[in-house]
Amino acid sequence: SLIGRFVGDQLDEDVPREPHLAWTKCTTVGYKTVQFTIQEISDISQTEVSPTLYESDVILLCYNISHPSTLRSLLDRWVPSLKLMAPSTPLLLIGCQSDLRTDRAVLTLLARQGKSPVSSCQALRASRQMEAVMYVETETRHSSRSAAAAFEVAALTCMGHFHNPP
Repeated sequence: SLIGRFVGDQLDEDVPREPHLAWTKCTTVGYKTVQFTIQEISDISQTEVSPTLYESDVILLCYNISHPSTLRSLLDRWVPSLKLMAPSTPLLLIGCQSDLRTDRAVLTLLARQGKSPVSSCQALRASRQMEAVMYVETETRHSSRSAAAAFEVAALTCMGHFHNPP
């Protein structure tokens, strides 16, 4: 997972996580030490989620590039709720597992369903539609570098280097 790669913890995708479990990591971004406190929220309808969102400096909205319905869910459910709960909190759109965009098995499975992976152009359009500060693609199969880059963009956003689009 994106969080697991970033914090150095191999998270088992099939094991449900505690809804209020937070991870922390200190790292250097732009010559500044940054303390990340990361909380994963998988269900926007959880009423106890609100306090976490109000205190967030930035929200990373992650979707799986090989599952187009996950991007649609962000646009249809998450973004409208977040605009109400945390209207001034910057959003980053994160496309996860970009390495699967060209994976033959994934392409075959999606083709059988009449679907295809989310393209970069589709994701950029969605990013503009949701007024995200930036769109970042990650792949976590082979390297943790792209996961770190997503969190670096989050930190730089908090430092004022990136802003919501006008």
